[in-house]
Amino acid sequence: MNFILKLLCLIIISSYDSTGQNLGETTIYNTENSSIIYNEINCLEFDSFGKLWIGTSNGISVFTESTNSWDNFYNQELSDNTLLSNTIQTIESNEESLFIGTIDGVIHISSYSGIPEDAIWNNNYGSSCLTDNNVRSMLWDQSLWIGTTGGLCIENAGPEGTWLMQNTNTGLYSNNITSIKRNTNNNLIAIGTMNGGLVTYDNGFNIYYSSNSNILDNTIWDLAFDQNNNIILCTPQAGMGVFTENESWIWFNTVNSNIPTNSLKKVVVDINNNLWISSLESGLIQYIDNFFYNYNVSNSDIPDNIITALTIGPNNNLWIGTKTNGIVKININESIKNEDLIKQPHLITSTSFKNNISIQTHIIGTLSIFNKIGKLIYTKKLKNHNNNINTEFYMPGLYILSIENSNHIQTQKIIKY
Repeated sequence: MNFILKLLCLIIISSYDSTGQNLGETTIYNTENSSIIYNEINCLEFDSFGKLWIGTSNGISVFTESTNSWDNFYNQELSDNTLLSNTIQTIESNEESLFIGTIDGVIHISSYSGIPEDAIWNNNYGSSCLTDNNVRSMLWDQSLWIGTTGGLCIENAGPEGTWLMQNTNTGLYSNNITSIKRNTNNNLIAIGTMNGGLVTYDNGFNIYYSSNSNILDNTIWDLAFDQNNNIILCTPQAGMGVFTENESWIWFNTVNSNIPTNSLKKVVVDINNNLWISSLESGLIQYIDNFFYNYNVSNSDIPDNIITALTIGPNNNLWIGTKTNGIVKININESIKNEDLIKQPHLITSTSFKNNISIQTHIIGTLSIFNKIGKLIYTKKLKNHNNNINTEFYMPGLYILSIENSNHIQTQKIIKY
């Protein structure tokens, strides 16, 4: 169902017991039980042969799950397959090669047939464009896009196929490029920045900043496209942003939803169009049918609350990288299902509205109404049973209702027509 249509439906969200969540079977790989090179993980990427490339702060591990075998690479002298740096920050693959982004530039692994040792390693890829070798993000889109702390380099986009540099001198608001993703449905490219807002590219660059849009945080750590062409944004202070295909903004934060933190790091979308989000300190977050589930060291088998990398692998398994405890494979096909949401106690009921909201509740609490960007616009003490709120002067659009008492916080999205 389209994301906006979901919001048009009246979806009840109730409080929950975090200890009762089911994340699914987890398998942990660290230096104590495997040959992984290091436990501090920065990035994860599956190649076209199904091997998992693991970028760490001390080199690269390549994991073949079917044979439980590991290949490790690190910076060393007198080796054809040495790394520019042991600090690996991003990895991007296509059918025939891989690109490894380090703090000292890009490594191109070509003539790749599934055996890393037999490939050709080039440690100077894109050096003619890179004014800053600190590579933070990459995208393969028929050619390579490289995001650094000094700007964005685009291969074959300049005069006569040369590299094109985009930075604050060419109109961007920041040189620090944190994430680059392409929508496979319409080829739109989205670019996250540090303090420079959201940038999109479709035969031209568009910048969405706090001064010209409803973006709530100009720093975007990561982004992804869902199956409905929405751009999902992870920010360090404003929670999760959704920039829809028709350029509307929707924000989910600790004020208007049950998301456990506003400090988000990474996001991926699984084959069921559910979101998996990592936080800076609060573990793993699953977003499904307008509800956030939080998995951490206290209520699940996740070994670390600081999750630094996410990717969806074969069979729709989720792989996560942690700050201090290696990688974790999670069988999310066994995780909480939609029907489990129906079992939650519904304490709020109402209908879609035009000029009046009718709330039926069996608790006494405080009602708060927020607009779509999370601004509080109304508050009232609710009585038991029937409550009517006049909304004649509200503008049409999305609103968030929250009812809070000493035991529960209930939140609900609703649309005024």
